[in-house]
Amino acid sequence: AEPAFTYYANSRGISKDEYYVGVSARSDWGAYFAELDRFQGQARVWIVFSHVCDWMGADERQLFLFHLDRIGERIESLEQVGAFVYLYDLRER
Repeated sequence: AEPAFTYYANSRGISKDEYYVGVSARSDWGAYFAELDRFQGQARVWIVFSHVCDWMGADERQLFLFHLDRIGERIESLEQVGAFVYLYDLRER
């Protein structure tokens, strides 16, 4: 989803220092959790999913949401066919 996201980010004036593109670590689910943990303490973290992998023994989106729901509070969500976006408050509870 990175090419589409960066296209729209650029066209909307969102600079590269305002977003983070995650790693692809389908062979190491723990790497995803470590990456998400780096956002702890942030009041507003948007998580955008597209092209979700659900054929390698787990559904990436559900795995991310399980972890995010443990470390923060889900504030808002929008789910469409093939794309999902969630707003989290990752400050300490």
